[in-house]
Amino acid sequence: MNNLITSQKEAVFLLGLILGFLILFFFQPSDSKTQKFEELALGNENTPFFAENNGHKIHCQDFFDIANCLKDIYQIDKNNDIYLWLGNSQLHAINQYKSGQNSASLKLHKKLIKNNKYLITFSQPNANLQEHYVLFSYLVNKFNIEKLILPVVFDDMREDEIRQSLKGVFTDKETEELLSKSDFGKRIINFYRHEYSSTNNDYVSIQENSENFLESFFSSNFKLWEDRPILRGQLFNFLYQFRNWLFNINPTSTRKMILPRYKKNFEALLSILDLAKSKHIEPILYIAPIRSDLKLPYNLNEYNSFKKELFSLSTKHNFELHNLESLIPPEYWGTKDATSIKKKKEIDFMHFQESGHKVLANKIFKVLN
Repeated sequence: MNNLITSQKEAVFLLGLILGFLILFFFQPSDSKTQKFEELALGNENTPFFAENNGHKIHCQDFFDIANCLKDIYQIDKNNDIYLWLGNSQLHAINQYKSGQNSASLKLHKKLIKNNKYLITFSQPNANLQEHYVLFSYLVNKFNIEKLILPVVFDDMREDEIRQSLKGVFTDKETEELLSKSDFGKRIINFYRHEYSSTNNDYVSIQENSENFLESFFSSNFKLWEDRPILRGQLFNFLYQFRNWLFNINPTSTRKMILPRYKKNFEALLSILDLAKSKHIEPILYIAPIRSDLKLPYNLNEYNSFKKELFSLSTKHNFELHNLESLIPPEYWGTKDATSIKKKKEIDFMHFQESGHKVLANKIFKVLN
């Protein structure tokens, strides 16, 4: 009986996939070309904000804009101590944004710059600790970092793999050598080596030439091909909503730990701490804020074990760990677009309004001082 129900659900999901593609093919929005994928993923309630200060880029995302942040770092006063803040979309998304509002990264940057401390921030949606590790390994070779500020997000311990926009680290010789000094770093390099290796130059040349030809031909003759990254994002968003509706998943649904991924991310955290120690960088970690006036979308036993393990680790490795899970008042949190095709607005457990960004910036400032 259970197998029959599962088969029926799979059939409905496949039908949704076909339906979603047809809807996107025939009814794509006329302004879709101006819509970025990260904005689509965050929804209309959350606005990405990658800050600048006095013309200097101080908050970047990945290898698409990393050069802008590095270029400006090289131009700053050499007397400034440089702090690095890594994180997920909580750092760059402002819920219910209004013109003129700023993120926590910019607010903290302005506070620190008065004391000759220069803050640079990098964040990606749902960033996991493996991604933080490889990006940190890249950045420590580019400039001298005094302190590392790192949120540890329980939900992101469910994430795995390193996104395409960060894999540029693997083409950097210094980073590869640094990663190779740890067992975990070696495993990451070996796992992703085939994706950036160019041992067969003739094959790569043929592949690149054919891809360039097809790209040029289809872009010139088919408008839909030109818009395919946006269509792909819209399709995945529709399927995500359709799946949640089919299986009755909502923001308060319990998201259980995925143990193999949890262990990999925890191992990445240990590698970050070891690397920071070897480079004489002070790590300051915090348990990320979450809306705590409602039922958490976690298995509480797993979540409490996670926090206990972190505090045990902080004692063993002698680093600062702050529990900021209840830092942001309930009224500073917002809503997000529906994650199901039936609903309108839902509770957002990860992103808060500008007032919440101010609270976070002030708290981190006090911790640093």
